[in-house]
Amino acid sequence: MIGGLLVASTGWRGIFLINLPVGVAGWITAARLLPGWRPGKEHRLDLWGIALSSLGLTALVFGVQSGEAYNWATVAGPVTIPSILAFGVLCLAVFIWWQHRNTREPLLPLRLFHNRNFSAAATAGGAMGAAMGGLFLPLMIYLQNALGYSPLATGAATVPMFALSSLCARLAGKQSDTASPRMLAALGFALLIAGTGSLVAQLHTGVSLWALMPSLLVSGIGIGLVSAPLASIATRSLETALIGAASGVFNTTRQLGGALGSAATGVLLQADIGNTATSATQAALAFPVAALLVGLACCAVARPTAVTAPAG
Repeated sequence: MIGGLLVASTGWRGIFLINLPVGVAGWITAARLLPGWRPGKEHRLDLWGIALSSLGLTALVFGVQSGEAYNWATVAGPVTIPSILAFGVLCLAVFIWWQHRNTREPLLPLRLFHNRNFSAAATAGGAMGAAMGGLFLPLMIYLQNALGYSPLATGAATVPMFALSSLCARLAGKQSDTASPRMLAALGFALLIAGTGSLVAQLHTGVSLWALMPSLLVSGIGIGLVSAPLASIATRSLETALIGAASGVFNTTRQLGGALGSAATGVLLQADIGNTATSATQAALAFPVAALLVGLACCAVARPTAVTAPAG
């Protein structure tokens, strides 16, 4: 809603201003509240791992996001979108090789993926990020450009959804300590599939936000049920020394999934732009549904984990 207000009052560039107070508040909170604990063991940065992973991910995300803008051809001189994508894949391949060779303190301990629950949760997290990036981009564009709602009204339409999502996330976080996080996450993915699928079915010229609200609320419940249980699945059965790295990798897969998801839906929108806005949006929304199905399948693959008995 704040984003919609900023767009309406300052233009789309104004949305980046919201990062300033959030960043300042985070800096002050970290300085005042985070403990100054230091581990007894001295750590060293994996500089090669940082460089290779950064180059690879940057090239891959740029190539996918900007491919349509450059017509999947030349960017500048001999540099083309296919060559950028190939460079990204090569850097990531060398990064994996280096993580295997680096026996001291690799950026990404590959033994994380020997744990089936972590692998399933990380893949599901990436699918969740891709689905969220792929859901809101075409939907927000459709509400404004095809249905004529203002940026503020479009942003306000998501407030009930995310308020319900926050409430469900809080409850799911508590329940994942005593109930099966795998079942909670699976239920969340199922509700997201139902909510997103019903949105696709309802899109037509003249549809009102009130008609779309039940689907948005169901999706909000699904979002709330997925996040905390997935994190629990990713880390619950790992040895303590790996939990920090696991948390970092898990969150990175979600961010990367979001970037690639928004890029993929943008490509689908462009590919179907010759048809009606409704058909283009429906084609783009097929991607998040497919990503959510991957997340649901990952929940089925994960092993059930032991639950903690409630205190008292």
